[in-house]
This record gives sequence, structure tokens and C-alpha cells, in this order.
Amino acid sequence: MTLPWYKNVLGLRGPQSKRRGRYELPDEARLSEIRKHPVGPEGKEAPDLKARAGEAPPGPIAGLRVEVRTAAGMERLPFLLRVLEEEGARATFYMGFGPCRAHLAARAFLAEPSLAWRAWRSGLVGAYGWRTAGSGLFSAPPLALSARINAVAVRDAGHEPGAMPWDHFLWQARVADMDPERIALELARGEEAFIQVFGAPPHTIGAPGWMCSDESLRLQDRLHLLFGSDCRGTDPFLPVIQARVLQTPQVPVTLPTARELLLSEGMAPASAFARLADEAASSTWPVYGASAELEGGPYLEDFRGFLSRLRASGRTVVALRQVLAGRLADGSPLPRCTMAYGCMEGRPGVVSLQLLEV
Repeated sequence: MTLPWYKNVLGLRGPQSKRRGRYELPDEARLSEIRKHPVGPEGKEAPDLKARAGEAPPGPIAGLRVEVRTAAGMERLPFLLRVLEEEGARATFYMGFGPCRAHLAARAFLAEPSLAWRAWRSGLVGAYGWRTAGSGLFSAPPLALSARINAVAVRDAGHEPGAMPWDHFLWQARVADMDPERIALELARGEEAFIQVFGAPPHTIGAPGWMCSDESLRLQDRLHLLFGSDCRGTDPFLPVIQARVLQTPQVPVTLPTARELLLSEGMAPASAFARLADEAASSTWPVYGASAELEGGPYLEDFRGFLSRLRASGRTVVALRQVLAGRLADGSPLPRCTMAYGCMEGRPGVVSLQLLEV
């Protein structure tokens, strides 16, 4: 299995290769053992998974995953929801209700000067806004209470709400170094905030910035979620962690983001979204990862064009639950895949990636 849009597997940038809990590429001896005994005592695929996922949507589909992690993103939700409604699209919204520490993401860019310069020249900093880029530097009040009205509007508009860990920017920056106890606390606090807003526990959790670890995936596997969306990849799959197949499927983002194309290839937003629509039309299980800060703000009209192109190509834009339902409905079992950290063009640091099918 190849992923053409990332450069290096196993996190070869900076200190990532020294982090504990790092995914490892199994040697051939371990792969042979996994193939003989692919499922551990806690890792059997749930027999009711297909029923829980629901009915598969008709015709070709494209999944849409939206991250909402800042006050600016919460404020831009009504504009994004209006465009989705007008284009007949549905999405899964992963909302962070904890403190906004966006300056941690800005620091990741500063560690790569050439990428930071491209972000400055492209106007990306201005697209987020200085208030967002510097948020959390001195104080970081949680978003839970101020975000309640707009967050509930997501559910009321027919979209699928999902949870994030509590301190979502800190998670993205340090989850590979976190002890299991801290990971469990972050997941629990994120779930509690979700319940306070929506009145019910989440059936899906998404890792902010597509950063997870073997510990976080194992802990999420105990929460009886329908699926997770914690990585980039090619199609829905079951993660294999240390020779165990987890029972919680992953529905990864399969397409590059417009921001990545803008920074890696210098494309204008309109050209980037046109290319993404063409890639989605030729993919089997396309999933796009949007952010409310960009696709709900300065990229809004270009994003509308992306949705219109998908609709014109005959694809229905759906939430990730329906992507999973469509994949399960084709009759073949979900692939079982190892994972790795990898670098991607146009993005600082590393992300978690679907890797080898075993």
C-alpha cells in the first residue's frame, strides 16, 4: 500500500524519532506472526459493526471531516453550515471544547523556516487571524460554554458531531510523549465536555491534526466507539498495534488538504480545490479533511466550488459514518493495517498514517 502524498515514513524529522510509543514498522518475522494470529483477545471485529454503521448511501460518495478547534472556527460555523446545506452535503464535525492553544501549532511552523515563510507569503497567517495564531499564549479559557449554541447547530443541521481530546492543541504537539494516564484523562475530559454540550456520549473521536499513538488507540478501543478518525490513509481499516488487531475501525482522511497544496506547490485556493475535486472523483473512498477556520472563512467560496464539482461528478458528500457503512456494505472485510508516523508536503511535523496491510 503506497501513499503518494507523504515524504518520509517513521517520523524522520527532528525529535520525533526519539518519542516513546512510536509506531514501528514490523519486521518480516512479526508480520508472519500477525498473519497467523491476527486477532488478540480484546481485538475482535464487533459482529454488530455493520448494523451500528447503518444503511449504506446509494451511489458513489465522498466523505467530509471538519475540525473545529478555535474560537474563530466556532464563530465561522454558521457560514460553513449554510454552504453545506445549499450544496446538499453532510459532514462529521470534530469539535474541541477545551483550551485553545493555537500558538503551539504556530511554533511547529517556526521549527521549519521555509514552510513558515511560505505560510507568511501565501497569506495563511492572515487567513487564521493574529488573534487565533497567538491564542493560549497567556491564557486559554475552554471553548465548551461559549461554543454550545453553534455546536448544537451542527447536530440540528443533520451533521455528525464527534469529540476530540480535551486539550486538543497540546495533544497534537505531545501525544507521542504522553503517559497512558494522561491520555486517558484527556480522552475522558473531552468526552465529558461533549456530553455536557450534546447530552449523550460520542460515537466517534478524531485526533486533532491526525496525531495519535499506540496507547491512545488502545484506550479508545475500550470506549466502544463506532469508529475513529485519527490518521491519514487510503480507505477504512482496522489498526494493528503490536500484533493486536483493534476492534475500532479507522476512517482516515485520504486526500491532501487545500492548505497543504497551497504551501507545498504554491497553488491558489481555487486551483487547489479544483484539483482535489478531480482526485476525489477518481478515488474509491475519498475523504477530505476541512477546518472551520479556513473552509468556513477565507476559503469558503472556493470550498463551495469543491462541493459543487463533487456533486456534478455524481458523488454525494456524506459524514464519515456513511463512508464506513458504504465500505462495510461491499461485502469484503476491512483491511488490517499497521500504522506509522510520517511527514507530509506542506505540513510541519508529522502525522499518523495508515501503512501496511497484514
